[in-house]
Amino acid sequence: MDLFKIGEKLLKVAQIQEEVDTQEKVNKAHITDATFIYFRNLGENSMAALSREEEYQLAKKIETAYREIAKILFSNKFGLNEFKKLFKKLETVRIKKFIRIGIPMTHEFLNQRKNDLLEIVTRINDSKEKDLNSQEKEILVQKIVKFDLQYRYLDIIEEKFKKLAKIKKDENLEKTAGLSREILVEDLGKIDYFKIIIKETINIMWEKNLKLPILMAKNFEGRGIEFSDLISVGNDGLRKAIEIFDYRRQYRLITIAV
Repeated sequence: MDLFKIGEKLLKVAQIQEEVDTQEKVNKAHITDATFIYFRNLGENSMAALSREEEYQLAKKIETAYREIAKILFSNKFGLNEFKKLFKKLETVRIKKFIRIGIPMTHEFLNQRKNDLLEIVTRINDSKEKDLNSQEKEILVQKIVKFDLQYRYLDIIEEKFKKLAKIKKDENLEKTAGLSREILVEDLGKIDYFKIIIKETINIMWEKNLKLPILMAKNFEGRGIEFSDLISVGNDGLRKAIEIFDYRRQYRLITIAV
C-alpha cells in the first residue's frame, strides 16, 4: 500500500514536471518568435525593408484609425468628461506630455495647442450648462481630434468605456454616460474594428523590420546573455518604436528603434 502511494506521488511529480517543461517550451517559442519568422522568411520579398513613403503611409493609417476612435469616444457626455479629467489643473499642464508633437515643435506651436485646450475645456463646460446642437457638437469633437491626444490616453479612455458595459441597469448607464446601451455596444463594435486595423498595420511594420532586432542582438553576443533573450528585448524595443513613431517628425522608424 505504501509502495502504491509512493507510485502515485511519483506519477503526480512527473505530470507536474511535464507541465512545467511544456510551459517552458511555449515561453521559449514566444521569445524566439521574431527569430522564427525572420529565418522562415529570410530572402523572401516579404522581408524587404519598408521605404520611407511606405512607413509614412502605414503610420498615417494607424493615425487615421485612432482619429476615428477619438471621434467615437468624444461624441458623448462621458467621453468629454474623461477628456476634461486629463487636464484638471490647466495652469500646470505640460502639453508635451499629452499630444503627438509633430514638426515643427516651436513655442508658437505649443502655445497654439494650449489655446486649443482652453477653448475645448470651455466648450465642454458650456455643454453642461446647455445642450449643444449637432453642429456645435461636431465642431467640439473635431477640435479634440485635431488636438492629437497621444494614443495611450485614447486606449485608457477606451478601457473606461468597456467598463460602462458592465453597468446592469440601463437607466444608470444613461445617467452616467449620456448614451443608451444600444449605442454603447455599437460604438464599442466600431472601436474594435479600428483596433483590428491598427493591430494589423503595426504587425506589418513589425514584420518588415525584423532584421533589426536580429542585427542588434548580434552586437551584444558573448556578454553572458542568451541570444534569444537579446532578440526578445530588441523585439520589445521595435514594437515600442512603432507605437511612438510619428511620421510628421520626418525620422525613419529604424532611427527611433535603434
